[in-house]
Amino acid sequence: MKQLDVLDITSFEQAKVLSHELRRRILSQYTDNQVPRTAKQLADQMNLPASKVHYHVRELVKAGLLGLTGTNEVNGIVEKYYLPVAKDFRIVLKDMDTQLEGKQKIINQTLTEFRKGFLQAMAEEAENSMLDVYHLHLTASEKEELTKEIKSLGEKWHQKVKERETDEMKSQYEIVLSVYKKESD
Repeated sequence: MKQLDVLDITSFEQAKVLSHELRRRILSQYTDNQVPRTAKQLADQMNLPASKVHYHVRELVKAGLLGLTGTNEVNGIVEKYYLPVAKDFRIVLKDMDTQLEGKQKIINQTLTEFRKGFLQAMAEEAENSMLDVYHLHLTASEKEELTKEIKSLGEKWHQKVKERETDEMKSQYEIVLSVYKKESD
């Protein structure tokens, strides 16, 4: 199975599966992006019951986010090895195949999970967490320029991480970036 660098999620069903916190944690276990794992290996890695992880692995496979790379029979039991179909996933709301209500549900789930993770990080290491909110008065062209710069910055760091040649210890970070027009008070 050839793994993509980035998979743009435009399907409501895939976004719904991806917005589940445990499923994102399962995908994050593949930090090396090269070593396929069984549901049991993932469960052991995460200190979770194998049945719970197996269910969520099946959901990830069904949604096309995790792919079967091979099998191995051990003592009459078939072990299935999985790998994410991409090294990174990006939900693209503007291209999503659903109405506003579906998009709102995905946004709500994503921000709820981000909030939980951010608050936990703040409780553990407040000095290493960042939340900056800017209120900007922009023209339409300035807004487009800002959006392009933010996307470019994300792509730059994605490429930098992809090209890294060191095996030094890495920590996972989440970044949520948004530019939206605020309604006038």
